[in-house]
Amino acid sequence: MTLFAATRVLGTEPEIFPPITTSLKPAASLWLLGILLFTLFPALLHANQSIAIRELQSQWGTGWQAPMSMDLPEEWMRVGTEGDGRPVFIQSETLKLDLQKKILSFQMRINSIDYLAGIELRFASDKSFESYFSIPLPLYTVKSFNLLQADAWHTFSFGLGNAKMTGEPKSDAIRYLGIYLQDNALAPLVFDFTDIKVTSAQMPAMLSYTFDDGYDDHMLAAKIMARYGHAGTAYIIPQTIGKTGYLTEAQLKEMQRLGWGISSHHATPFVDFDALTLKTEIESVLQILEQGGFSNSMRHLAYPLGQQNRTYVQAMTRTAFDTARIAGGGMETLPPGDRWLLRTYNVMHDTSIEDLRREVRLAKANNQWLILMFHYLAEKPANDLEFSEAQFVELVEMIDKEEIEVKPVHEVYNLIREHSID
Repeated sequence: MTLFAATRVLGTEPEIFPPITTSLKPAASLWLLGILLFTLFPALLHANQSIAIRELQSQWGTGWQAPMSMDLPEEWMRVGTEGDGRPVFIQSETLKLDLQKKILSFQMRINSIDYLAGIELRFASDKSFESYFSIPLPLYTVKSFNLLQADAWHTFSFGLGNAKMTGEPKSDAIRYLGIYLQDNALAPLVFDFTDIKVTSAQMPAMLSYTFDDGYDDHMLAAKIMARYGHAGTAYIIPQTIGKTGYLTEAQLKEMQRLGWGISSHHATPFVDFDALTLKTEIESVLQILEQGGFSNSMRHLAYPLGQQNRTYVQAMTRTAFDTARIAGGGMETLPPGDRWLLRTYNVMHDTSIEDLRREVRLAKANNQWLILMFHYLAEKPANDLEFSEAQFVELVEMIDKEEIEVKPVHEVYNLIREHSID
């Protein structure tokens, strides 16, 4: 049922194209999008601080305002592109907004990621957007890596710990919100937003060390961390326990004694199984961990290879597990926008201590959750997934000095429940 007709909004393209900034490997060069906003935006925001949109202006490119869809709430926004690859930027003015130690969240949906070249949110104190905070939504060539997937609603949340700065934006005096969007010239996009909220970050910053696959060098990590009273999360492939190169049951018990969470993982991406087989595999993982005495932390998952989908993997995960972690995306909020799509910072062989110190301090400054993901510790790293043993010692020392609260994933989840903010 169409409640109003589509309206085109035209703008003028600037001489210099302002690029989307991202440190993540994109599916294509991150350009920009075409877009539209529904005019009832003020009531979309439910928060400590309400926001009212004073005007909507197309800065450049072509945008359009689409008819309402009956499966959306009464008040919503829709962003659309023309399908010709031309970038568009649209901004709206708000009442003065303080983003310091705040969580901004909203629900979003897109009709296709096959045609998506890039999307970024921007926040500025002045209309020129010469200085701004930007929040890029990461894109990966493998569809099942992506947080954002076609024709499915996703709750996305972020704080300033997720933001990149251009110029000198004022975080306590945000007046303009911008959306920067582009298709890949193969087909138009339709992007929906609703349920926008701004809330105070209610919990102190947290840091979680997570280790994937259950390699035996994770025991060394546990011993190093124990010197400082730190405990992490080991995402275990149960069928590998005791095999060459992997942790033994005795080692897992010792890690549990040191405060670690022994949690769920698998050797095969869940998207490679059909729904019936996946149900059996999940049951097997949980059964082995429960029999091993790890029931207090087993219902926390790291998606194998970080891959998931909205058709059946997500449905089963939400039934079987309390949280599920992907393999990238950066810093998480407290509470997360979606605890079955926890974002993480992937620690690679070339990740520096200064890189990690910066992330720790951003988490502290914004009351966010920094989840670090490791695979191997090695004396002499030889591939991207290996992190130096010596650097790991230096990292744990740095984290201890920064005085950020360190907890395994299952304990952070328990704290979120205690705060009743999930």
